[in-house]
Amino acid sequence: MTWAAEGGVLTLETTKTLDKLPYCVEGDALAYRPSDTDGLFTFHRAYRAGAPQACNQRTGKACEIGGDCVLGECVGTGSCAGQSATTCAKYQGCSWSATSCHGEVTELCTLQDFAEAHQVAR
Repeated sequence: MTWAAEGGVLTLETTKTLDKLPYCVEGDALAYRPSDTDGLFTFHRAYRAGAPQACNQRTGKACEIGGDCVLGECVGTGSCAGQSATTCAKYQGCSWSATSCHGEVTELCTLQDFAEAHQVAR
């Protein structure tokens, strides 16, 4: 996908389509209205620049934005790694941490690594 912005019009081009959309940028949010709907799409920047934030540094809803990060992890001194929420407590020295974010992110970023998209009805 390629894009260009000029005169208040955002042009998105994929291998199949070319679409020109009215848009607005305010702070870390970009809003645009697709031509085939009355809805308004808003993208909020999740990260400013660079590589995506490591999974173990993310919290809450930000955990599962892009990459292969997962919220919730079996932690402790036993054979905890890889256990599910239902099997974790069965292992000595293990407990379920519902707020722990774990997994891997790659250096190749995707849109999901940098933004959350929300559609707002008119």
